[in-house]
Amino acid sequence: GDVSHETSIIRKTLQILRRKFGAVSYTPGNHDLWIGKGFDNSIEKLASLMQLCDDIGVETGPVRIGDTGRGLWVTPLLSWHHQSFDTEPDIDPNCWGRIPSVEKLVADFRRARWPEPLSPRDDSVARWLDGINDYILGELGETINDGSSILTFSHFLPRIELNPEKRYMTYPTLNKAIGSVYVERRLRAMNSSFHIFGHTHFGWDAELPPDNVTSSRSSSSPNEAVQNVRYVQCSLSYPKEWEYRSRSLSVGTMSEEYGFYPVCVWEQDETGKGDGFPDEPLGGYWSDRYYHVERTPEIVDALPPWNAARFRQLEGGRIENYVRHNSTRFDNF
Repeated sequence: GDVSHETSIIRKTLQILRRKFGAVSYTPGNHDLWIGKGFDNSIEKLASLMQLCDDIGVETGPVRIGDTGRGLWVTPLLSWHHQSFDTEPDIDPNCWGRIPSVEKLVADFRRARWPEPLSPRDDSVARWLDGINDYILGELGETINDGSSILTFSHFLPRIELNPEKRYMTYPTLNKAIGSVYVERRLRAMNSSFHIFGHTHFGWDAELPPDNVTSSRSSSSPNEAVQNVRYVQCSLSYPKEWEYRSRSLSVGTMSEEYGFYPVCVWEQDETGKGDGFPDEPLGGYWSDRYYHVERTPEIVDALPPWNAARFRQLEGGRIENYVRHNSTRFDNF
């Protein structure tokens, strides 16, 4: 997603990719659903993009790659962000001032338009778009038993833990416009084992249990392992971002060291012993940090040095002594 807000550029981009690859799958991002000339609302824009994909042979529904039983189902999921996704506490307004609201920061509230009763200020848009997945996925919406692995992908985040705590964000309120709980519910129901997401422009590779489980086993069924899902983000991002924060973007072979080579996340295992996904972690500065350092979203009175100058420090506010973690976990990358 987030190819462009202009349909002509989306068409040209997908046509180029279609000529280069055997199969191309796509799901729109928020920029893609910004409306311009020719559309009254973002639902019309979505319908137009889905028809465009159908016309040029780009997949917007499930497609299997590889052999039955040893292949991979690639499954795009439609999604939209909603503010209730952010379940972590806000920065204390008695400690830091002049932090703008998410509605003022994020252009989606102005450039995407939804017909009533849908509203971007509650979860109705996110629920509606997730419901469209029922029609697109068909029988694949339930667990497939043909032995193939399932890879799902969405533009928006399925879990708040897949982003830095809000005090580390350029604007702390951005975490209210980054994800959807409906994505997590759906990929879990489908028994996906690998999920790719976008939107936030951070290199990421993390494995997590269901969000209501704190261990690798279910408390209700102690003898049955709870399936962890591996979550990966590999963002192309803007060229300027690579100039000033390449550390937080790099993941796997998508790094300066490897010439920004596309990251391979699956290849068919001819031996039949593996699932085809990478054995080693792909890296990612922030996901690696949370491998070593526990998330602390409860810290709401402090901002790190790179953010402190941007906002007004009040009497109760303090500047965090941020310590960069050291790791050799990703020596292969």
